Amino acid sequence: MIRLLILCLAVVCLAAPASAMSRKPKFTLSFHAQASDMESPRSIFRYAIPGHAQPLVFKRVPEISHSNIAAYHDFPTPNANGRGLSLRLDFRGTSALEMVTRTRRGEVLLAMINGTPVDYLTIDKPVSDGIITIWEGVPETVIAEIKKKHPPIKELRSMSSGQEMLPTTRAEKKRALEEAEQRMKEEARKAKEDARKPAQPAEPVPTGDNGLPRGPLSDRLPVEGQINQQGIPLPLIQR
Repeated sequence: MIRLLILCLAVVCLAAPASAMSRKPKFTLSFHAQASDMESPRSIFRYAIPGHAQPLVFKRVPEISHSNIAAYHDFPTPNANGRGLSLRLDFRGTSALEMVTRTRRGEVLLAMINGTPVDYLTIDKPVSDGIITIWEGVPETVIAEIKKKHPPIKELRSMSSGQEMLPTTRAEKKRALEEAEQRMKEEARKAKEDARKPAQPAEPVPTGDNGLPRGPLSDRLPVEGQINQQGIPLPLIQR
C-alpha cells in the first residue's frame, strides 16, 4: 500500500512539470519603461534607441505584457518589416498604460516580442483609452497566435450591458473570443445569402410629356415676397 502511494505521488510530480510546460505561452509580448543606473543591475538592461547618444536603461519587469491583451488589430507596414499591431488592453493593462504615460512623459517605452526589441514609443501625453500600437516588427507567427486567443478590436464587446467592462480573466477572454467568432460567422452567412439574392430592378424614372425626367410633384407652391403684417412669411397656398 505504501509502495503504491509513493508511486502515485511520483506520477503526480512528473505530471505537474509537464502540465506547467503545456501552459507556457507560445510567444511573449511586453512593454518596458525606462529605468535608472542606480537600480540593481539584475533588474535593468540597456538598449540603443535612435536619436540618443548613449543606450538607454530599461526595466526588465514590463509595465504591460501579453497577458493584458483584450483585443487586437494588425496591419501591414510600409517597409515590410513584419506586421504592425494595435492592442486593446484589459482593465489592468489600461490602468498600467495610463499610469506610465502620465508619470513618465518624455521617456521611451520599449516594445519587445519574444525577448527581442522591435519598436519603441516616445511618451508625449497620457493615454487613457487602453490602446497601444507596435508600428512594425511583429512576426506573422505571433499575429496568428494572438488571433487564436483574442477577437479583433471591432468585434470586442463589453462584458456588462451597463458599463464598459473589458474581458480581464482568462475565462472572460475565452468567452469574448467565442462570442466574436460567432458574430463573424453570422455576418459571413448573411453576406453569402445577400450575394445569392437576385438584384432588384431599378424603379422607372417618371417622365413628362416631352420625355424628360420629371421631378416630384406638389399641389402646394410658395408665393414669393408675400409677408403678413407681423413680418412673417405667409404659408404656402394651394395651386
